[in-house]
Amino acid sequence: LEYGFPQPRDKSYPYQIAQAIMDFDWQGKKRGGLIKAAASLPSRRSLIVLISDFLGSPAGLSRALGILAPRHEILPLVLWDEREVALPGKGLGLYPLFDLETGEQNLVILTPASRRKFAEESQLRQDRLEELFGRYGLQPHFLISGHEEDDIEALMKIFLQMRSRV
Repeated sequence: LEYGFPQPRDKSYPYQIAQAIMDFDWQGKKRGGLIKAAASLPSRRSLIVLISDFLGSPAGLSRALGILAPRHEILPLVLWDEREVALPGKGLGLYPLFDLETGEQNLVILTPASRRKFAEESQLRQDRLEELFGRYGLQPHFLISGHEEDDIEALMKIFLQMRSRV
């Protein structure tokens, strides 16, 4: 998605960018296009907003960042579902997990120890992403699922913080 702004920019552009991101149709988008897209971008400095769960290959992401970071302003937005950060409930319990590829449902037994381990792994994944983006001088922003209004507000705050640099 390429989004242009009329010159001169008015003060509503952070909202315009946030709204364009929220309105984008994400259905059917697949992995692997970042490196191709990075190679085909114009050479003039641009704001590149990377929006993903970043579950793909760190090597591919690193390669794309190596192409993009020297020439462009990069804003990584990490989309996470709240269930990717912490498992629900307390104590012992059964939790249904669905395989998105097969549609198969499995029940897993959750314990305090498994919930703690899951939270630790989630934190480790976040730390790895922060370290990877940090190598390129970038600060990822983690957006955890919620209400659309909260997401737009969070995006607007991010764009307003960037305003002096873009």
